[in-house]
Amino acid sequence: MATKVTYTGTMKGGFRGMTATGKRATWTESHFVRIKNGQVTEHWGDIDRLGMLRQLGLAPAAPTAAATR
Repeated sequence: MATKVTYTGTMKGGFRGMTATGKRATWTESHFVRIKNGQVTEHWGDIDRLGMLRQLGLAPAAPTAAATR
């Protein structure tokens, strides 16, 4: 089974040593689950944490094409 979800939230409190920014972010997650005999036997997930942190101002922006030349 595969799912893709989109989350949106505002950072109103500190988390893992990061101070709240009050900024809003939207990010996606993809999840893949293997089910055997009605039970989840494996799970893989991919979360765009870097995109979320950039939107919150907690990670540097991606370099522009001109900056990479």
